Amino acid sequence: MPGPIPRRPPDCFFVLGAVAYRRGWFHSITARTGRAGLGMAAGATVVFLPLALAGGTGAMMGYGSLGSLFYALWDSAFAVGVVLALLAFFRGRLNTQGPLRRYLSGHVFTVYVTHAFVVTAAGHLLRVLDLPTPVKFLVAAVVVLPACFALAGPIRRLPGVRRVL
Repeated sequence: MPGPIPRRPPDCFFVLGAVAYRRGWFHSITARTGRAGLGMAAGATVVFLPLALAGGTGAMMGYGSLGSLFYALWDSAFAVGVVLALLAFFRGRLNTQGPLRRYLSGHVFTVYVTHAFVVTAAGHLLRVLDLPTPVKFLVAAVVVLPACFALAGPIRRLPGVRRVL
């Protein structure tokens, strides 16, 4: 059997978001569009996900099966629907910036660029603990996310770095 079908690169939404911002696409997303996106995600989950999983979880791996077709349909419809719903929700309800949100949004690209180093270091430090993996994940999430943003400030203050990050 052939290997799994390669999925879209994880940075596609980042690039699409940058293009959408520059072209003003976000201004056309209304609350009605968000509700339609949420309905699309829910409908895809009700219709396509059970069909995809009917033949077992192998549908997620591809192999050109009917289950993989339904999984691909669910995955795409769910992702687009949830993105539309979240964009409408955040634009309508959380469209203001206080000091904390201003700091976070100003440093988010630096975190994006540097987080892999912090996550890797945390993974190496956590491997010595005799804890279940989900507990290690929670510990890492609680520690790594604030650490990334705490490190972003000093990194951006380095000479010449702020122009790039």
